[in-house]
Amino acid sequence: MSAKQKPQRIVSPRGIAAYSWLLKPDTAFEQNKYKVTVLLDKTIETNQQFAAEVEAVYEANSNGLASSPIKDGDMAGKDGWEGNYVFTAKSDYKPTLVDSERNFLEDGGPTPMSGDVVSVAMQLAPYDAAGKKGLSLRL
Repeated sequence: MSAKQKPQRIVSPRGIAAYSWLLKPDTAFEQNKYKVTVLLDKTIETNQQFAAEVEAVYEANSNGLASSPIKDGDMAGKDGWEGNYVFTAKSDYKPTLVDSERNFLEDGGPTPMSGDVVSVAMQLAPYDAAGKKGLSLRL
């Protein structure tokens, strides 16, 4: 997949939301992004396959100057992230939220929060900016 190809759509396995900005954007540092950080247990085979798939797309589109979107929670230095793969998916636009039965979650109703089990639909979007080639995860 090159930076000019249509982004690949992928759905993550179920993981734990560590930071959830899905109802309103995170405005810290003028980001204005909807986003969610997800922890995936490294001992589960489907999580290993997911991480390998994302890493393969990253490797195919990276020049090594940008970091992989899949991080090792053991190296993050954050309590509770050990033993997990960690990724963050972001968007400029408010995402559509559904429950496990694919019912739309309405504003004011239940919403995925940090600590909840989530699965994230996203696009693997290669980029080439300022000499850095890499892969972003679009929520």
